[in-house]
Amino acid sequence: MATAKWKLATAGLGLVLAGVAIGTVIVWHLAERGLVFKSATTIQPSPVIELTNKGRYDAAVKAALAMIRRPEDEPFGDQQVAMVYLIRAYKDPPHREQWVQTAGSYIDKTVALAPTDFGMLSESAREYEQAGDLSKDGCPYYRKAVLAAEKVEPMVESDSLMVRDMKFPTKELRQGNQAFLKRLNTKLDSWCTSK
Repeated sequence: MATAKWKLATAGLGLVLAGVAIGTVIVWHLAERGLVFKSATTIQPSPVIELTNKGRYDAAVKAALAMIRRPEDEPFGDQQVAMVYLIRAYKDPPHREQWVQTAGSYIDKTVALAPTDFGMLSESAREYEQAGDLSKDGCPYYRKAVLAAEKVEPMVESDSLMVRDMKFPTKELRQGNQAFLKRLNTKLDSWCTSK
């Protein structure tokens, strides 16, 4: 009787090991063909970013404006254009003021088109700060950055924030915005009190 149980246990173990071996071979062959364990797909960079990185600023602006297919796309497209001009301003010191002013006009447009959009306002506030850092007279841009960041404050007062059907906790967002406002006010106090 003990021998029968031993044989049964051995046969069962043999079946399990055979199953594992066969399963391993099958998975290995499927993996070789790319049917399982696919590597993560890489996200292609935005054409706007690629063109900007290559110094093809006019083409990058055209690509950003081409992304505007519906009225609700316009703030994002304008924000992309502002980013291109801010980078161009940084890399082209002789024409910096011209590019900063152009970027500023697109940031103004973004804020006007998306006055209650948390993401657009937050990014616009940071772009205003960058414009202020690049400009000979950054004070007007710092003031606009403060106004945009102050519009964000009530949006992050509650425990969570809905952004495009997704709920986000606001504690870190609130802390980040408050630190940003503090930094801006320090710049205003240091450089813009007499202006």
